[in-house]
Amino acid sequence: MQEHRSPSPRGFAAVHIAPESSAGVADAQDTRLVIVPPSHVHDRRQGQESAACRWAADVLDRRGTGARTHRNMLVFLAADAARYKELQASVRDYLAWKYVRDNADGMLNLTSQQRQQAGAGPADTEVRGDVLAVCLSAFIRLAVAQWRCIR
Repeated sequence: MQEHRSPSPRGFAAVHIAPESSAGVADAQDTRLVIVPPSHVHDRRQGQESAACRWAADVLDRRGTGARTHRNMLVFLAADAARYKELQASVRDYLAWKYVRDNADGMLNLTSQQRQQAGAGPADTEVRGDVLAVCLSAFIRLAVAQWRCIR
């Protein structure tokens, strides 16, 4: 995502990754993608009342303490509530395996058999790939300025 923060002739003028507030999203005349913070996921059963929809509506209405002028230049991408739980589980698995591998000889003081078991777990790149795949499948809710969460 970091490589997409700057303007690109092929895409959005900028990508705002989980800004803390509406002040973190520029009010400009070019199209911007706003990744809704994970603390505001979209639950389709709640519809327009989901945390993601309410957060995006606030960003559309204002920038910081002032009114937003270029509302129609923002596109929002939010995590689906159910799939976000899967993402959290994948990240926890990744961090747990990484911690065990990094500390097998040190803090954990594992036996040789336990170190072998830790080494037999999923490879670091395999787990990172799984986390990325789950991340891409979690952030699937799109919304535009007319503010209707697209299912």
